[in-house]
Amino acid sequence: MEVFVVALKGRRWSIQGKTVRFSGSFDAQKNRLKGLWELNESKSGWQPWIKLELVRA
Repeated sequence: MEVFVVALKGRRWSIQGKTVRFSGSFDAQKNRLKGLWELNESKSGWQPWIKLELVRA
């Protein structure tokens, strides 16, 4: 089981684990979240995994 540290500072949102992490931000109107999930590859370190964009309906 992986434990995550989650932080929301202003418009920045981060999620940090041993093998995955996310860093993203909300737009000024707080209607859109854009960010990037990364995987920690043992040989090459943190690598881009999923680009994320969520828009409020």
